[in-house]
Order: sequence, then structure tokens, then C-alpha cells
Amino acid sequence: MTTAIEGAVEKSTADASVLFSTEPTDCGHLIGVMTLNTPKSLNALSVEMCQLLAQQLEQWEGDEQVVALLLKGAGDKAFCAGGDIRKLYDSMSIDAPLPNPYATEFLVMNIVFIGRCTFIPNH
Repeated sequence: MTTAIEGAVEKSTADASVLFSTEPTDCGHLIGVMTLNTPKSLNALSVEMCQLLAQQLEQWEGDEQVVALLLKGAGDKAFCAGGDIRKLYDSMSIDAPLPNPYATEFLVMNIVFIGRCTFIPNH
């Protein structure tokens, strides 16, 4: 089953920016699958996507059945173009506060996401 997590609510949707699913292994464990699902922007990471990824990783961290993670990108043009520079540019203006709230949150969420990717111990 593929789900998208928004806050504490799960909903099934192909339109979510990140999709989550699990695949069973032959030995009874699970592989957590995360699919970046914004192919029009070459799956560029936004703050929302980083938040969703970090939330799901935290949930899987507490699940002893999850022994591996797979991060994929939707579409056939790119896995991930990096940070969503367009959203960062759009968040800037002459009257924008400094430091830029979007840029600050994006960097913090990237750090949280990368930190969460190291949680699974060897079984």
C-alpha cells in the first residue's frame, strides 16, 4: 500500500509530494520505500517533502521489521534535482524578513532528514 503522510493523518494518493510503502523480504522483514513524487520539478526537495520524509523515517525507526530503505524518484528524467531553488527564489523579496524563513526551515529539515537516514542498526 502506498501512503502519503500529512501531519498525523495518512491518506492514499498519487498526488502527494512523497509516497511511502513497504516491501516484504523473503525472511519476514520489510524494506521501507520512499518515492519523491514531483517529477515536473525533477523531484526537487521542498520543505514539505523533507518534513514528510523525516516523519516517516521516525515512524520506521521504531519498527524492528524495517531493515532497509529505498529512496526513489518518480518520472524518467531525474532521481532528485536537489533543493527546490524555485520555491527558495519565490520566498525572497525586497520586503522578506532576514534570515529567510523558508531557507532556514529548508536547511534544518535537510539536516533532520539526513540524520534520520542513519537510524537502522544491523540485524
